[in-house]
Amino acid sequence: MRSFLGTFLTVLIVVSVALAFTNPGPDDFQRFAEEQLEEKIIAELGDEPLGRALAGAGSRFVGPLIREATERENLILFSRYTLNLGGSESSGQRWVFIGAGTYFIEWQRPEGLRQDSN
Repeated sequence: MRSFLGTFLTVLIVVSVALAFTNPGPDDFQRFAEEQLEEKIIAELGDEPLGRALAGAGSRFVGPLIREATERENLILFSRYTLNLGGSESSGQRWVFIGAGTYFIEWQRPEGLRQDSN
């Protein structure tokens, strides 16, 4: 039993340290948001050169605006990113992501934002 507990605690500590060191920062979230936006624009305009060019330019233009509208809550092992789409503190216009390791997971989608299969 002691061996199991020791192994469990060691694994828990190693995983916690790994999560803390790979907790994504604001630059990581901005890159993630730009990539997501670029993919959505390409899906709408098509995968042709013009569509890709417009998608790349659009995502790079909007990236800094997204950063300004995003609030990060650093919880050491992971971060919670809240993107306020409405300009006010209305909970219906907040898009929430959890960043852990090198990944972002959508936690809460704003009301009225269309669900995509992509």
